[in-house]
Amino acid sequence: MKKNYCLVLAATFFSISLHAQSLPKGSVAVVNGKNLTEALLEQNVKANLAQGLADSPELRKALTEELVNRELLAQDATKKNLHNTADVQLQLEQVRRNLLAELALNEFLKNKTITDEQLKKEYEAQIKALGDTSNLQQYKIRQILSRTEADARTAMNRLKKEAFEKVAQEVSIDSSRERGGDLGWVLPNQIIPVISNVMVNLNKGSTSIAPIQSPNGWHIIKVEDKRAFKVPSFEDSKERLRASMMQQMRIEYVQQLRKDAKIQQ
Repeated sequence: MKKNYCLVLAATFFSISLHAQSLPKGSVAVVNGKNLTEALLEQNVKANLAQGLADSPELRKALTEELVNRELLAQDATKKNLHNTADVQLQLEQVRRNLLAELALNEFLKNKTITDEQLKKEYEAQIKALGDTSNLQQYKIRQILSRTEADARTAMNRLKKEAFEKVAQEVSIDSSRERGGDLGWVLPNQIIPVISNVMVNLNKGSTSIAPIQSPNGWHIIKVEDKRAFKVPSFEDSKERLRASMMQQMRIEYVQQLRKDAKIQQ
């Protein structure tokens, strides 16, 4: 009996090993002939690490299973021809454009650096521009940035049932999407007038009632809190200043593209 039990274990081990070896090189699974690559898994691992999760065999196993499940669902949708409706094709095209736009911005900013000297100069200029700060109000805001008014209005409809942070993470094209649209504490003169004019008239916890157009797209803003302004130190301001200067670079980049383009509206 013991000998037969060992033979069964050996056969099982051989079967498992043979199955593992049958995967194509660079694949973590094959679903109905479709390879799910290690690169795809790594991309999902990276996204989860960015959310604060720790890399582990358990995480990778769970993500692999999720990739398999999504591939099965995608194949089922394809088999039912669900992807060929006009609405789905528009959504797929929007995803493609958003991804390409993000790639263009990332490529533009890849070699751009902002030195402490530049930050210090900007800090001093902003402090000087503030003048008398005794009556200044500061606002803690979040934003969703969309390329088109239609996208912004779609996002606003979602906000009727979903949290602002969730919608921002899923649809905003601004770098703040990773923080749920959080822009931190700002003064009215630190952002463009079309946004600040709306912001100062919103109550705590309120969201703009319509998308706001700027050269960078269509904005939805939410005022989470208000407080009397206290001048921050340079060290406390550095990262906010850096983000603001990088955002200005993005705006100028898009404006240059618009200047060089032939646009009919």
